[in-house]
Amino acid sequence: MPAPSPFIRLAAAACLGLPAALAYAQPPGAPLSWPRLDGPARPECADALTIARAVFDSRASWQYEPQPVPKDVASVQVLQAYALDISGGGGVEADKGTFDELPLGEQPPRSMYWQKHPQGAYRLAIGETSYGWRGDLYNLYTVDKGLAPAAVIAGHNEDKPPAGVSVVVRHEWRPPQIYRRGADGPLWVLTVGQPFRFLDHWTVYVPEADGLQQACTIRFRPDVKAAIDLLPKPVRALEALLDRTMGSGMGEGTLHPTTRLRNEVEDAWANAAMRPWANIVPYNDRATVDAGLATWAEAEPSNGALLRAIRRQYPRAERSLAQYYRTRFHAAPDAARRQAAYLLDLVYRHHYAFPHGDAPTNVADANPWPQPRR
Repeated sequence: MPAPSPFIRLAAAACLGLPAALAYAQPPGAPLSWPRLDGPARPECADALTIARAVFDSRASWQYEPQPVPKDVASVQVLQAYALDISGGGGVEADKGTFDELPLGEQPPRSMYWQKHPQGAYRLAIGETSYGWRGDLYNLYTVDKGLAPAAVIAGHNEDKPPAGVSVVVRHEWRPPQIYRRGADGPLWVLTVGQPFRFLDHWTVYVPEADGLQQACTIRFRPDVKAAIDLLPKPVRALEALLDRTMGSGMGEGTLHPTTRLRNEVEDAWANAAMRPWANIVPYNDRATVDAGLATWAEAEPSNGALLRAIRRQYPRAERSLAQYYRTRFHAAPDAARRQAAYLLDLVYRHHYAFPHGDAPTNVADANPWPQPRR
């Protein structure tokens, strides 16, 4: 196994000479059966499904990336994460006409977003809690309309909400997305899942007389334990070999670089299986990865044997992935082969983060798979 230190990670994929667009027998993924709605056909759930489809069909790498609200959605967004990377904290962007931003008296400075006007018997409040280098955690509360902000802030800071406060969402890594239907309509809430779970589901909470109630769920994938389970057996066999090269990640301290890298590999496999038009951006180009693995293979005979097994399995995985794209997405044979070569190369390299200094690297071509049209 390689030492954990060279495998840290992040960013982009080598030039394969693919055409700007691939030819398909019919639009890729047609008919698109994901995402899916579990629950009643309430207006808020219909809006959430439309938003989810726009995110799923985009080139965004993650389903929790902030996205513009589609034009055919009746709801208006009034609170969301301001960017994809909110690890620096203070990640909320809120409509100032809907929410007051109240200081929590914490260091570093954090806020509570307080709905200005109650909706019936309650109002919404969103509190931030700093969690070090990982960013913030977010709680969503419903608050009795007569309760003063000071009591809610004190309860949030102590993680002990007072009487008159109900916790709807606790310790989420992404702030909720909050919407209003109509100029004077009550607010409804969409939570976008946890970043450490691949293509995690969304949950919709709708306004009722006494608070928010969970109404429906938006699902982006089948219920499988691991993303690789979505793909054919030869691809799963390749992943088992690649994972062995990454080391255990034990004893790496609070940054957990290998664990984080494995999470991103899982996201990459999920996109390769469910959203092959999405951006997948590894850290190194192919030449750097191949050279790094060759050096690692020379360190121990078992390393060399494992690398030889990877090289044998790789073309089998590529052929099976191409067949998967033909069957699942109705891609024409040549297009399926090209896209399988393109994506398997990206995910292969996503397993590693060999240091490349401060020099800029350009290792990701634009994904040639056209975005789907429903």
